[in-house]
Amino acid sequence: MLLALLVASSEAFAFGPQAAFRTSVAPVVDMALTRGSIVRIMRPESYWYQETGSVATIAKSGDRYPVVVRFEKVNYAGVATNNFALDELVEVEGPPAKAE
Repeated sequence: MLLALLVASSEAFAFGPQAAFRTSVAPVVDMALTRGSIVRIMRPESYWYQETGSVATIAKSGDRYPVVVRFEKVNYAGVATNNFALDELVEVEGPPAKAE
């Protein structure tokens, strides 16, 4: 019994092709979001859950949370911006049209 438990727990820390596959995260670049887009926050633990904010920047590298969103309302620490992953955001409205 103890031996079976030890073997099962050691497989969680195994190194090999399967372990590399499970831990790799491919960066996803969603070109629908651009600077100035209005987005709704879908991260449940966020202070701004289901609130809207505007996209300030989008990192091009493989960051886990590449999108910086700026809010009008500040949180408890007085912060008005936060980073989010692309799958935590829903675009509500596109960026305003540029004046020519």
